[in-house]
Amino acid sequence: MIKKGTILVVDDSATNLMLLASILNADGYEVRPVESGEAALAEISARPPDLVLLDIRMAGLNGFDVCRRLKAGTETRDIPIMFISGASDTAERIEGLELGAVDFISKPVQRGELRARVKTHLELARLRAETERYAGAVERSNQRLQQELSQRSRAERALASSLREKEGLLREAHHRVKNNLTLIVSLMRIESERSREAETQSILAQMQSRIQSVILLNEALYKTESYSTVALDAYLRQIATHLFQAQNDNTGTVRLRLDLSPLEVPTRAAIPCGLIVNELMTNSLKHAFAGGRSGEIRIALQRQDADTVRLQVSDTGPGLPAGFRAKARDSLGLSLVTDLARQIRGSLEFSEGATFVVTFPSPIG
Repeated sequence: MIKKGTILVVDDSATNLMLLASILNADGYEVRPVESGEAALAEISARPPDLVLLDIRMAGLNGFDVCRRLKAGTETRDIPIMFISGASDTAERIEGLELGAVDFISKPVQRGELRARVKTHLELARLRAETERYAGAVERSNQRLQQELSQRSRAERALASSLREKEGLLREAHHRVKNNLTLIVSLMRIESERSREAETQSILAQMQSRIQSVILLNEALYKTESYSTVALDAYLRQIATHLFQAQNDNTGTVRLRLDLSPLEVPTRAAIPCGLIVNELMTNSLKHAFAGGRSGEIRIALQRQDADTVRLQVSDTGPGLPAGFRAKARDSLGLSLVTDLARQIRGSLEFSEGATFVVTFPSPIG
């Protein structure tokens, strides 16, 4: 059997190692189990894997210590790390993600969830490496072109030709990225249709919608003449409309209201804003209108003052359940929204009337 990737599994429990190895070996991965953080660092130094599944609480070097060392090394910092832990502490999850981990799986591990997430992150790592190789090839091509231009007497015509070529290369890069992301979404859809586990189907559907947000941004950049900024209002309108049409089961009884003021933001800030709307709107569609309940979802984007922007997602459903605020720290979705808000130097607030507000500075630095 051709191995689809090499995975280093680090856990100080021999039972957990055997379980994880049996699941991943069955999917065709080469699994290398080790029982300590020290052994993991030695193994990675000798033979870097494609992915690391890393337990947090271990004797000696714990998972966070191992992650810090790997992210500090030029040869190991790009290896994707997925934490596996029995703890449900949101702060611990956030700390792991801030250290550079790509994902967090809770024990006891669900077979379908593990398989789906491992497959996705290996594919994303492959795509990232391919994109970096392509960018390197483009950069080398540009360097050769600049050398040729310096030797030509008609510099203005040569420069115009170079700019046109760069634009074509950039648009080609956007085209390839879109195709690769679309392929990932298709693979997830196929895997979701094959799975009989509702939780796995839900996870894959959420990941599809997140990647679709990136695809929509790529399309927006492809159509614009500037790649440095994005019209956030138009981008959020695309995301909300697409998500509403794709996930709204109560056709005609649930309305989407968009109140989006014009706002230009740097491209790097658009994706966090889009994912925030994706997460919160998905939650409304899933929970606020069960049983055919009618109502309205509202997305609002407005300047709160000269220096602050207010992004609000709300619905007219029954509101948040009792005790939601106390349980919010254990919600991976809200943890993700909070982390995304931090990426744009913003903050998340919510009320029990199912209103979520993210405020962030404008312009975003």
